[in-house]
Amino acid sequence: MYRRVTPPARFTLGDAIFITFFPRLVSGPLTRGQQFLPQLEHGLTLTADNFTWGDQIFMRGFFKKMVVADNIAVLVDQVYDAPSVFFLGTI
Repeated sequence: MYRRVTPPARFTLGDAIFITFFPRLVSGPLTRGQQFLPQLEHGLTLTADNFTWGDQIFMRGFFKKMVVADNIAVLVDQVYDAPSVFFLGTI
């Protein structure tokens, strides 16, 4: 809205949903309002395909966090605990 590309939302619910999706607006939203707000006007169509697609995305993210990130965190914590051991001469 600041750049006058997107008109203000016509309903308060859209503003509330947008802020709920992106509570730290200082960091910047992941998507622009001009892309997100029109989707709210069309309403939600929940089909089995949409649900399956969303479930797959969620499960991939869950796997990345629980398996990949948590296991790498053990190694990264060691580096942060004693960086001079891992980076001799570069600091």
